[in-house]
Amino acid sequence: MKKNAYAIILASTLLTGCASIEDFRKMKPGERANMVCEADSRLRQLRKEKDLLTQSIQSSQEALSRGYRLHRECKDIEVYGDSTTVCKETRGKTICKEHRPVSTRTECNDIPVAIDSKLEKENIRNWTKSTRQLDKETRSVRTACYSRIVKMTPEQAYEHY
Repeated sequence: MKKNAYAIILASTLLTGCASIEDFRKMKPGERANMVCEADSRLRQLRKEKDLLTQSIQSSQEALSRGYRLHRECKDIEVYGDSTTVCKETRGKTICKEHRPVSTRTECNDIPVAIDSKLEKENIRNWTKSTRQLDKETRSVRTACYSRIVKMTPEQAYEHY
């Protein structure tokens, strides 16, 4: 029963992204350390960098399989709506004004662009190497964070959260 309560607290705080000092007091030291380290700004930055590299790798792999890249070119185009005429009568004269609303929409075209397959493959190798280095650094930073936080009281850990 106690394990379920801790699991529920941990899951709810991870989902909502916030925890109270009371939540920290109910957690085991390892759970507090995990919570603090998951919110650590350096670890978030490392994950973001890895995500960007992974996207670049996928983009290059897609370009290689297609044989070209797609460059998206967009431009804003004016779109004219239906005209409306409003007439007013002043001193026996009828004066009419025509109004035609204008809005803007964006129109995009994908333009095929030649690729250098050797360069794409080299980029993939370099980015893959960088992701491995980021994984290594992430493990190191996470281990250091966990080792530091797990020893703290709930109040001390909460201050780092």
